[in-house]
Amino acid sequence: MDKLNLDFDYELTKEYRYKYESQCTCAYCRNYYKSFKVNYPKTSKLLEEFGLDANFPLEAMPLEYDKLNDEMEYIVYYPIKGSMVEKKHVFLLENLEIKIFKGSNSGNPCPNPKMEEPYLLMELAQVKLLWVLEEELEQ
Repeated sequence: MDKLNLDFDYELTKEYRYKYESQCTCAYCRNYYKSFKVNYPKTSKLLEEFGLDANFPLEAMPLEYDKLNDEMEYIVYYPIKGSMVEKKHVFLLENLEIKIFKGSNSGNPCPNPKMEEPYLLMELAQVKLLWVLEEELEQ
């Protein structure tokens, strides 16, 4: 993570999941858990390098369903205990736009984590996953 110029705590980030995060059980999230790691192995590995588990996001928001390709698009957030000098880092990996930015308890685009400042948020945008569940898409 040196090239990103981040100062983060792997252990506190990993520990956070066990203390505060539980998996959502809606169909959209279950579809995400079932297929993200398979479709985005390099991004899953990046998450692990920060102490994160792809199956325990702070928030996974379904955006739009593409009927033609049977794909759901998501935007997903993960909390990282740490800080950085820059306002944000943006880069591409596996056709995803990944943004790491400073979180604050008054202006996050997702629910606030139960984490004291300073903390960072990692946003994964343009996540596209086939609908792999046998159940129908929730309307």
